[in-house]
Parts: sequence; structure tokens; C-alpha cells
Amino acid sequence: MISRREKLQLFNKLRGAVHAEADLALLEDVNPRHPKLTRFARDPKRYADEILYALLDECDEGDIVDHRIYFEKLNDTSAGEEQGPVDGSSDVSTEGEQIPDDDSSNTSTEEETPEGENQQESEQPDAADHAEDSKKK
Repeated sequence: MISRREKLQLFNKLRGAVHAEADLALLEDVNPRHPKLTRFARDPKRYADEILYALLDECDEGDIVDHRIYFEKLNDTSAGEEQGPVDGSSDVSTEGEQIPDDDSSNTSTEEETPEGENQQESEQPDAADHAEDSKKK
């Protein structure tokens, strides 16, 4: 068992929400009966600090770092095989940005262009009026 001071030093050294899922997986392996495990699993990034703090009671620094490296390599390998996003989320955002083949597509870009042209046309006569006014004076 490490002292509270050493635990806080390790906690600050290893802290980071990017490792939350790896730390949660290690905590599940080391102590599957941890009382807060179900809460941590709901949103690992939110509870990243609490997960790490609980993990420091179960493992030493080397075990945590080794498992993070292993977890990262495991996710990189599986993401390459699936040919999907690295974070495991669906690719909905890019599908929403694609323009469908039918005419009911995103018309916001089409509306912006004519307005921009109309604004430019309306500005040009103003510039000509100012030039004529300066010539008259």
C-alpha cells in the first residue's frame, strides 16, 4: 500500500481523460466487484479522475501504463480491421453532410450564393453613385 502523498503524486502524473476507457477496463479486470464500477461505465471520461484514483488502490504505476499501451494498440488494430472511426462512433456526421441525389437536398448553400450575388450587385450601384457625386462636386 502506498502512502496518500505518493498516491496523489501518481494520480497527478497519470491523470488524463483520454485514458479513461483503458483505466476502466483495467479496474474491471482487477476488481470486478468495485462498488462504483457501474457508475463509472456510464460515462468513463466524466469519471476519469475517480476511476484512476480507485485504480491506484489496486495497481501500481507500471501496471496502469502497460495496460494503457496495450489498450491503445488493441484499439488501433481493431479500428484498422473494421475500417471505421477510431473512437467507435458511427459515421453519421459525414453522411449528414453529403448531398443526396434528389432535389430535396440541402438548399442552404444554394440560397446563400444568390443573396451574396445580389448584395454585390446592390453595392456596385452605390459605388457608382458615390463616384458620380464626387465628380459633380
